[in-house]
Amino acid sequence: MSKGLKWIVITDHQDGINDLWLTYVSQCNTAQTKCGIPVLPGLEVTALEADSGADALGYALSETNSNLPVNKSMTPQALLTAINDHNPSTSYPIIAHPYGEPDWDTWTATGFRGIELFSAEVETPNPSTVSQWFSLLRSGLADTMNNGRFVVAMGNSDAHNLWGPGDNGMTWAYIPNYSSSNRTAVWDAIRAGRLSATGTGNLGCFSLNNLSQGSIVNTTPGSSLTFKLVQQPETGDTCTQIVIYDQYQTAIQSFANPSTETTWTTPAPPLDGFYIAKFVFDNLGIQYEVWANPIFVNVP
Repeated sequence: MSKGLKWIVITDHQDGINDLWLTYVSQCNTAQTKCGIPVLPGLEVTALEADSGADALGYALSETNSNLPVNKSMTPQALLTAINDHNPSTSYPIIAHPYGEPDWDTWTATGFRGIELFSAEVETPNPSTVSQWFSLLRSGLADTMNNGRFVVAMGNSDAHNLWGPGDNGMTWAYIPNYSSSNRTAVWDAIRAGRLSATGTGNLGCFSLNNLSQGSIVNTTPGSSLTFKLVQQPETGDTCTQIVIYDQYQTAIQSFANPSTETTWTTPAPPLDGFYIAKFVFDNLGIQYEVWANPIFVNVP
C-alpha cells in the first residue's frame, strides 16, 4: 500500500451492503490478495434515532452469515448484542466517534469492546472521549483482572472516500503472528488492546516490566515497575512530551523532548490499577497526540 498500511478494516454502512455481505467479503478477499495486506470486512450500523442515532462498528463478524443487523432498527443495547451474536466466538462491537456526530450517549449499554478516540474529524481527541474512556476502564477494572477484557481505544479514519485511509485517524497494532493473509491475528490484536491510537500516523508505545500494552502485570506493593516508552514521529514531526497517567487520569510522570526510547522505574501501587501513556508531537506549532492503550497492574 502506497501509504505504508500493513492492514485495513473496511466498515461500509449496512444500508450500503444490504444483502450483499457475501459479495462484500469476496471483494475484501480480492483486495487482500491484490494488495498483500490483511483487508478485513467490517460493518457500520446506526442505532435507532429515538435512542441515540449513533453508530457502532461490527468487527470479526462471520464471513458466511449474511444476516446483518439493520440500520435504525435496534436500540443501542440490542445493536451491540446483535453484533456480538453474529459470530459469538469472535465478533465484537466498537463505538464509533462517541462524541462526534451523531453522538453515542447510551453509556448504560454494555458489550462493546472499544471506542474511537480519533477519526477523520479529530487529530486530537475530544477531552470528553478521553475522560469517558478512563471512566469505562476504571469501572471495568475488576472484570479486566478476571478475564482480560477492557474497552480498547482506536484511531479510525471514518473515510467516506478512496483516498482517506492513511490520513487522519490510524491505529498501530502489535501483531506477533502477523502475515499478509492472517485476518484473525489482526482481529485478536484489536480485541486484546495491543494498540496505539494516533491522529496522523506518529507512533508511541510502551511496555511495563517487558509486557506489552493490553497485558496484566502481576506484582506486589512497592516492587519495581519499569516503563519503556518508545516514540517514532512522522517525517517533519517532533515528539515534545510523553505523559504517563494512572487510572484516575492523573499525570504521574512527564518527559519533555524525550529521546526515541525512555526508561522510567517507579514503585508498584498498593492496589490494582492501570497506566496509560500519551505522546505529544509537534509540527510547526500544531500538536498531534498518540494514546497508547493501558497496561494493568494486579496487586494481590
